[in-house]
Amino acid sequence: MADIQTPMTPADHVLAHCLTVLACSVIYDAKREAMHLDILRNALTKSDSGNPFVRRLSEAGRMLLATHDPDGRRDPGACLESRAAVCAWAEWRLGLAIEKEAAQ
Repeated sequence: MADIQTPMTPADHVLAHCLTVLACSVIYDAKREAMHLDILRNALTKSDSGNPFVRRLSEAGRMLLATHDPDGRRDPGACLESRAAVCAWAEWRLGLAIEKEAAQ
């Protein structure tokens, strides 16, 4: 069962930040993109979270890899899902940070 209280593993953090970079990059750089796709591929093999936000990131990352075009063209659906997954994850993390700050 997915639980938002499930803590993120180091691989989950790598996955989240790598997908953020891929979803937010606006200037295509083949070498950087290849590096980030390799990092994403590796993180996906290590990430096995019960957290629904991380699972959504994983699904979006797998979609991005499956639709990757070596010429740099990106699948619009995969890009949109990546951005939506990153946004949902960031909003969840923002909420946690606000709660933690309020508790101090």
